[in-house]
Amino acid sequence: MYTTNFVYRAPLNVLKSLEKLYLAIQAEKVHFEQAITIVQNRQLRETLLQFLQECNQYRNELKCQIDSVSGKVEEKDKGEKDTTDEKGTADEQEAINMKNSIDIYEYCIKCEKKILSAYREFLNQPIMDKKLRGMVRYQLNNLLCAFLQFRILRDAFVPKSFN
Repeated sequence: MYTTNFVYRAPLNVLKSLEKLYLAIQAEKVHFEQAITIVQNRQLRETLLQFLQECNQYRNELKCQIDSVSGKVEEKDKGEKDTTDEKGTADEQEAINMKNSIDIYEYCIKCEKKILSAYREFLNQPIMDKKLRGMVRYQLNNLLCAFLQFRILRDAFVPKSFN
């Protein structure tokens, strides 16, 4: 009996896009953890908790995929800040400045744009494994549902003057 050991190695651009997805979800996970400590609205808190649970699941799935295609993601300690990325520090400041539910809803909309652009960039890669594309599409669809829940809550609880 003849067997071969075949390991799929993703092209560099696919690997970098996977890492970008991973880091985007990791950053937003941290910001939403901060938002949970502020929120008073029970429905918003439950939606944030559900979103965090999905982020953890998707982050772990992406990490496993990165590891399986021979890539590595460097995780930072919680106390360590990224000084190389000016955009990242601005995002941290933005997350810290969330003081009420309205600020959290506004941040959710900004977060949606960031995450969706990272997912779309990944899905626009011309060379990709079919199963990997399917997993990322599944994650994107579920995140779209989560962001739709944030919009519905915003429309239900925020006065019309803030929309």
